[in-house]
Amino acid sequence: MNIVISQNEIFNIPYLLELKDNKINKKIFSKLVVDSLKLKIEDEIDYESDIIKGFTSFIIYQKKRNATYELKTNNFIFEFFDKSNNSGFLYKGEINFKPFYSNFTGVDEKIDLSSLFNSSGLFSGILKTAILNNPNLNLKLSINADKIKNYIHFKNIFLNSKIEEGLIDLDNTKFTWKDSVHFKISNSLLYVRDNQLILDGKLDIIINNSAEIYKSLLAPKNYRVEIDKIDLNFNYNFDHRILSLSDIKINNLISKKLDTVLNNLTFKSDKLQNKIYFRNILNKALKAYVG
Repeated sequence: MNIVISQNEIFNIPYLLELKDNKINKKIFSKLVVDSLKLKIEDEIDYESDIIKGFTSFIIYQKKRNATYELKTNNFIFEFFDKSNNSGFLYKGEINFKPFYSNFTGVDEKIDLSSLFNSSGLFSGILKTAILNNPNLNLKLSINADKIKNYIHFKNIFLNSKIEEGLIDLDNTKFTWKDSVHFKISNSLLYVRDNQLILDGKLDIIINNSAEIYKSLLAPKNYRVEIDKIDLNFNYNFDHRILSLSDIKINNLISKKLDTVLNNLTFKSDKLQNKIYFRNILNKALKAYVG
């Protein structure tokens, strides 16, 4: 049995790594712990044949997931899943080495966007290390989910992302609110500036039922004009929870008044406070648009 234990750091992130190689059974056991990212990975690799097979257990923010994988000469295939009764959670992926490309797909009943884009989360931490800013890294990820966790009115989620030549975008990401409003992201860029995670992009909004929106906003009747389409540019700072909207078009007509009202929105950590705040802001925007 060969054993290696290392306490070190990479990109200023401390970690603990343990490796054990059993030469008789031809198996490698490993453990990686990154306390700052609340990450623990335990892995078992069987290298008895030409096809290397493995099983991995992940603990991320107290959530446990498992994965199986196979490594062949020219590609790597894996499945990422939950062993509990949550049968709707399944992610698959393939990485080809020559030529290099990778593709990942996932299906989930509820997608937890807070774990993906939380300013102190794992994904945000990886982005801020600049590990993904590699011009030779090409990766595609698409996830279908029925709902967003903690936001039950958002449904039919299609999260689409791409890393290409060091750039990350969320183009063609789509979602729906109460079957009444359809959203689509385009011309987007996810990046880090001054150690802050920022998403820029264009948002296309198609409204099937404006009455449902006005009902939710408790909007006065004199504000309830017919709106079918909204186009706008947005900038969101995940670290400061600040959203800025600009170049707003309603029914293909530019409204400069709305740019002023919606230029700098600051969200709280409390969901109810955000709901009240957003409702008041949108009613203020409606008043500016109508008046």
